[in-house]
Amino acid sequence: MSKTVQKQARQGDLLFIKVGEAPKNAKKAKDNVLAYGEVTGHSHRAVSEVEGGVAVLETPEGNRYVNAKENWTAKHEEHGHITLEPGIWEVRRQREYADGLTRKVVD
Repeated sequence: MSKTVQKQARQGDLLFIKVGEAPKNAKKAKDNVLAYGEVTGHSHRAVSEVEGGVAVLETPEGNRYVNAKENWTAKHEEHGHITLEPGIWEVRRQREYADGLTRKVVD
């Protein structure tokens, strides 16, 4: 049985944070890919069982948000799928600290 996430979740190198709204300059992305893996070519993507139930938004700076009208699932070929509740979700690439520098986590 899977649990529906309500406020914050992680999947691989991504962090999902439920927010009140997306930035005004966020526009619908061409697909529902949240992030591509740098090493394997796999991708994190937003999926809904209801057509039109989820859309990925992107800002000009490349930040991604999920606008979900229904429960939705973050899917990845190598990570367990997670289900998140409806709402606006900010998608952040997690960072790590190593050798005195911060860098994006590579999946």
